[in-house]
Amino acid sequence: MGRMKFNIRDILWLTILAAVAVAWWLDHGSGSVGRQRLRRELFAVQRANARLTMDAIDQRAKILTAKVRAAQREAEETAR
Repeated sequence: MGRMKFNIRDILWLTILAAVAVAWWLDHGSGSVGRQRLRRELFAVQRANARLTMDAIDQRAKILTAKVRAAQREAEETAR
């Protein structure tokens, strides 16, 4: 029974085959679950950002409304 001989070329081909198999598995296998989770997390962050933006706009609108009313009252008082 003879010993199996592997040369550098055989090991290189095996490495390339393993890399292609792992890349395919990441792209089509469990990687899709990770991408779905990332999409859900991104959507949640975008929703939270939109909510915060709307809250900031509402708050700024209340401040400006109060300033306008104060200016109107001041203008009415000076007109008397």
